[in-house]
Amino acid sequence: VWQRLLIVRLLGMRKMGEVLSKRLFPKPEQEIQRRLLIERWAENDGRAYRDTMKALVGWSVADQIGGITCPTLVVASDQDYTPVAGKEAYVRRIPNARLVVIEDAHHALPMEKPEVFNTAVSTFLANQTS
Repeated sequence: VWQRLLIVRLLGMRKMGEVLSKRLFPKPEQEIQRRLLIERWAENDGRAYRDTMKALVGWSVADQIGGITCPTLVVASDQDYTPVAGKEAYVRRIPNARLVVIEDAHHALPMEKPEVFNTAVSTFLANQTS
């Protein structure tokens, strides 16, 4: 978080987009996604981003997730910033939760592998009864 705050404060949102794009889309064939992310990120409000990053420090819902009562799908990327083990722990605490781990994917899963992500969500929703 502090590294991001420093980058945004000193170098701006475009530079933050450049840094993130390399982490989120590291493969050579993902150049289009990197360029799109950089352009879109540059349009974000720097102050709002900094305020959001500061608010996330120390924030957690871990003590509340056991109260979720509806069917829950947790979609994880195997190469996300946070380990799959953390998501597995969440799923164990949520009644009626299911975990789907997408292979060879990073933090921006819906952008990186939209078809795979949408299939996981659609399959989950199709299996729910009202």
